[in-house]
Formats: sequence, C-alpha cells, structure tokens
Amino acid sequence: MPDLILAIDAGGSQTKIVYTYPASDHYHYLVISPEVEQIPKQRLQEYLDRQGWIGSPVAENRAWIECQDEVFILGAFAQNFNPEDRIKERKYENALYKVLAAIGVIVRRHNLPVRKKLSICLGILLPWNEYNDRDLFEDQLKLMLSNYKFQDLSLRVEIERFLCRPEGGGIAVSRIRQKGSDWLRAQQLGVLMVGHRNVSALHFDRGELKVGDSPLLGFSILLKRVEELVGGLNLNQLASALSQAMKDPPSMRVSVRYSSYENIVLQYPKWQELKSIQALSSAKSAQLRAKEVDRIANAIELATQDYWEKLEQWLNKVLPPSLNLDEVLLGGGAAVYLKPNLERYFNYCESIGSSYSGTTTRYTALESGKHSTKLDWSADLQAQITRYLGISTQNDRSESMVLRFIDCFGLFDYLVSLSSKQNEKTSGEQP
Repeated sequence: MPDLILAIDAGGSQTKIVYTYPASDHYHYLVISPEVEQIPKQRLQEYLDRQGWIGSPVAENRAWIECQDEVFILGAFAQNFNPEDRIKERKYENALYKVLAAIGVIVRRHNLPVRKKLSICLGILLPWNEYNDRDLFEDQLKLMLSNYKFQDLSLRVEIERFLCRPEGGGIAVSRIRQKGSDWLRAQQLGVLMVGHRNVSALHFDRGELKVGDSPLLGFSILLKRVEELVGGLNLNQLASALSQAMKDPPSMRVSVRYSSYENIVLQYPKWQELKSIQALSSAKSAQLRAKEVDRIANAIELATQDYWEKLEQWLNKVLPPSLNLDEVLLGGGAAVYLKPNLERYFNYCESIGSSYSGTTTRYTALESGKHSTKLDWSADLQAQITRYLGISTQNDRSESMVLRFIDCFGLFDYLVSLSSKQNEKTSGEQP
C-alpha cells in the first residue's frame, strides 16, 4: 500500500488535487493557485527575514520548493514576487513543480511521517498536445522527487505507480468503467473539456481513440475580451459574476411546446438585469451606474459571441456534426457557461411533459429531423464529489468547483481501484 495516492489537474486557473493515505478513512481535496515562479534563494530568504514571526499561514499559502539548487515559489505565495503570466507556457514543465509542492502541502497538512522514503501512486492530467511528453515528464519527475525540500522539510519520494492521461481522460475512464468495454466498442463517443487556459477534445470511434486536441482556447479568452471592451474590471470578479449569472435564471429558459411535452430551449440571460453583473459597476451615480452596467452587458454579449465563433470553428474540426456522435462527456468549470451554445451545436435539449400521473423529464432533439447527440454532465461523478469531498452544489461557487474537479476525481477514483486490486492480489499471494 503506498503512503499516498493522489491525482493532479494542473489547470490554468487552479491546481486541483484529490488524495488519500492509509491512515485516513476519507478522500481529501486541495486547491492551489496556478502561479509558478523561479527566484534566487537569497530573495526568498530576504522576504522571510522581513516577515519575521508575523503570521503562520497554511502550507498551501506559503508554498516553495528547493530542488537541484533552484528555488520555486508557487500558488498564492508567488503573488508577493510579481509573477509573470504563464498561461501560454507548456503545462507539463510547470506541472513538475506543482506535483512537488502538492506532496509537500499534504505532508504538512496531515503530519505524514517522512523519516523514510515516501511511496506514492500518482495520476496526472496533461493537455492532449503535451501528452506525448509524458515519458519525459515521468523521468524528470522521478529525478526531482528523489531529493528535494518543501519549505524546510527534506523529502525523498518514490513513485510506485504513475498514470498519465490526456485532459478528459478522467471523465472518460469513469464512464467506461460504469458502462463497460462492450458499450464503448458500440459507441461514437466524444469528450469535451472547457478550462481556463485551454479546451480539450477526444473522439473514440467504436473504442479506438481517433482524435485528440487541446488548443489555447480557454475561457480566459472571453474574460480578457470583456476587459478589453470595458476596462477596469477585475477578471476574477468577472468570472465569479458570470458563474453566478448562469445559475439557470428563469430568463434563460424558453419553452417550445410539442404535443404533450415542452422543449426547454436555453438562451443567455439579459445580462444588465442580473444582480451579479450589476455589482461589477463601481459608479456611485445611479445614472452613470446604469450606463456602465449596459456597457458591461454589451461587452459580455459581444465577447460571448466572438468566443463561441472561435470554439465552433474548432469543434467543426475535432467533433463535427458529421460524426453523428452518440454521446459527449462534458467537464470543466467553464463548460456550463456555454450550455446554450453546446445544446444547439449538438442538437439536444431537456423536454418536460405533464400528465395526470405527474411531471416527467426526458431529453430530445432540439431540431427534429437532425441527428441529436446526448450531452452527459457526469451526474454520477458530481454526486461522488459531493459525497466524498464534501463540496456542495448549493451555491454557484461550489457548483463550479464540482465541475472543475470532475476530470481529476475520475482519474483519482480509477487510481484507487487499481491500488485496491493490487492489494487484494498481494494479500492473496501471502501464505
């Protein structure tokens, strides 16, 4: 049994980690800001000397590692050192330092014993376009883990099992485990992840992985476009406001009746009417505030249209309608924002019927006579995340968090199952 089992999604907006260890009866999660910055060791020491005894932050808020005579600071702590925007850099190199930091934070959090070498089972998600670098990543990671420091703690870590999958692979393996390999061999299956930095798509043709892609077309493009059109907006506040706005307000739902059923066609709300968007205005004058809100609303509408046009052009190459996909698995915190567009693109919608026996819900083609692809939001995985990690879906922030963790949790759950099978096999071999 390894000392630690963990899966890591080194995302552009957050590093998501799910983990467990033998002494714990629970699964745990950890979120670390995405920043990674290399600084001279002397600069770090000068900062710590200035701080002196002030405060005692949790490990994830003061994360730094020392490896091969180089110092890297990570997460929220990096904000003290004017970090560069690295959203366009390759993920796998920064992911190396994030893995080292994540292990250090977990050891600190739970006071795991480190007198001997720590053994781990590690799962990592990389963009498809960097997936071919997985062997290089693994070799370099093993070298770095063999001897490094997290803060003042010396660590020696050995990888017992390494599992690398392309983004979307966690969702895919969870669905395949649920439905079985025979089901997969009968399917045209798509996987679509919409993240902050990039988007990822996979296409399985009767069980064979045919297409994978992960361009830099993440949700940050939309956010930065709104900022360009308005100026002065805080991108984190904007992202939070848009997430809250997509909590399915009544203005998003348009009913179209067909016989005894009503098809629910989703549309984007009137942004200027939503409190979360109104709160983005900083003007004190009511008249000026109204104009500012209208300007923000118009910018969101234009940016959404521009962003979707880019995504649709890409989707037409990787998951075109001509594939007649049976099902598309969806994930990523930003995917829910695009739900109106995605339902139109894949010709799929919710349909509600009423009768004397009550209300029934089904899903059907948005436009009859055309192929409809089922959209699966991994409800089972969402329920497991809520149950095992304690992340509720009762507010917009938590709901978005659940969607962000779906891919990582799917990979983690698979890792745990592999470790359990190995333990059973080992136990069976004992006299």
